[in-house]
Amino acid sequence: MNRSLRSEAAASYQSMNHQWLKFHYRILQLSVIVSVLAEIAVYIIARLGHFISGSDLHYWLTYILIPGLIGLILIHIGRTVVLHKKLSVRQKEYCMSFLFVLITFNLSFVHSSYVTILFVSIVPLLMTVIYEQKRLTSVTAVFGILLQIISALGIMLHGDTFTSLYLINLVIIILCTCASWAVAIAMIQFARMKKQIIINQDVERKILRQRIHLDELTGVGSRQAMLQHLEMLANEQEQDFFIAMIDIDEFKHINDCYGHLYGDRVLHCFGECMCGLGKTCYPYRFGGDEFCVLFMESHAESVRQLLQRLQKDFSRMMCKINDNSSITFSAGFAKRESDQSMMEIIHFADVALYESKKRSRSAITLYEGRAESF
Repeated sequence: MNRSLRSEAAASYQSMNHQWLKFHYRILQLSVIVSVLAEIAVYIIARLGHFISGSDLHYWLTYILIPGLIGLILIHIGRTVVLHKKLSVRQKEYCMSFLFVLITFNLSFVHSSYVTILFVSIVPLLMTVIYEQKRLTSVTAVFGILLQIISALGIMLHGDTFTSLYLINLVIIILCTCASWAVAIAMIQFARMKKQIIINQDVERKILRQRIHLDELTGVGSRQAMLQHLEMLANEQEQDFFIAMIDIDEFKHINDCYGHLYGDRVLHCFGECMCGLGKTCYPYRFGGDEFCVLFMESHAESVRQLLQRLQKDFSRMMCKINDNSSITFSAGFAKRESDQSMMEIIHFADVALYESKKRSRSAITLYEGRAESF
């Protein structure tokens, strides 16, 4: 059970990565849009200040249209990756991280003469920290450094001189990227430790909740869970339901004749049968060999049929485990009335159960101001 709860908690925690993946894509979109708008704003300022030496067409092609087109292509690829059903979440994380590196490369390559722009390549590395994957962060860092070097070579393609000052700045940026990678790895390590603490606490809470709300022997709800369910139903005035009180006939005699271990097995089998009643039935162990079932039904006849079916199922199961079909149960049930408290309904169902026990074994009695037996 602990392993199952731990897997469930880990899956819940991992779902946060899927949400971050979508946010990662939105940031990628925003980066392209903002960079294009920034280039247009710079063009307007430069044109008003007469800072542009070349033609307008060259400026638009070099700094706006071509980078913008590449950005749109990367956005389209990112959208395809996020929506692709055959790709795993891990594969999507790698693809989105690489696309983000390409976005920054697209920006730094265009402005390669401004070495400080290369610092934007650190951003994709930091964006991977949330995924808590050291390999992904490391591969993204290496990919970013390679593209930084390629971006630096863009100066040569532009016909500029590769100065010693530029080389020093480039080395500083690469060192900063490595330092950012080291910080990111440390953050991932601490994040993983935090994740394990959160998962352990979540598992402990769920185990405690199950122990409080679930009867371990029978597998049905506990008395505390029943009281909470009734408290919730008390606020729903228009909800019709029945409460049935059930008691295994002569259970003390069963323990005395067959032993308490066999008695526990009887209770366990009865719990299994109750769990198969259906989605509109909520079984609880009231105490000892006494059980309570909430039937979300509007008609007494439907409840009676469900209880009779439960008797047959229980009898068949007892025949299988020990060829002992003589073990039966009696039941009493009452309908919820709007002017009654939940404790009163339980009391009326208990009165009906008492009438069943007085009449005969395996009797089922409905409380209607007076008890009517079936």
